[in-house]
Amino acid sequence: MLRSFVSGTLNWVIDKTGVSPKRKVILSFDLAKETYKEVLLPKPDGANVCNGALGVLSNCLCVCFVSNKTHWDFWSMKKFEVAESWTRLMMIPLNKIWQYDPFPPTFIQPFIMFENNIVLLRTSTRFVLYNINNGRLDCLPGSFLYDYDIYRESLVSPNF
Repeated sequence: MLRSFVSGTLNWVIDKTGVSPKRKVILSFDLAKETYKEVLLPKPDGANVCNGALGVLSNCLCVCFVSNKTHWDFWSMKKFEVAESWTRLMMIPLNKIWQYDPFPPTFIQPFIMFENNIVLLRTSTRFVLYNINNGRLDCLPGSFLYDYDIYRESLVSPNF
């Protein structure tokens, strides 16, 4: 299960039960207050979304998902817990990713955004670099079968 830690909270994308139609939301658990709340996902122009994953880029919560079965859509929440602050960061066409991997990744998780607008992304099988400025996608050599994470000093165990 992919989770992200930002602004003192642990966050997961979950399927909200008991509503029709079924929809995804972010469940945000505040560690200091020991409370939780739901945070709304961005509204991608009525698109059909699936495979949501969270990350943290530039100290902002970031979510990505497959939109309309045509592209990966990345959004950044500029002001934490304010749904109106979701801003589209980038869109990567699925066919661009498929040129490196004939098996479409089941998820893409944002890891790090560098100062030059290059983003390190983790797919289900490898790491890739995406240049927001020119749309270039570079696949890093090798693939992996293990669960990796970026080291961040925290009192929260990465394996709970």
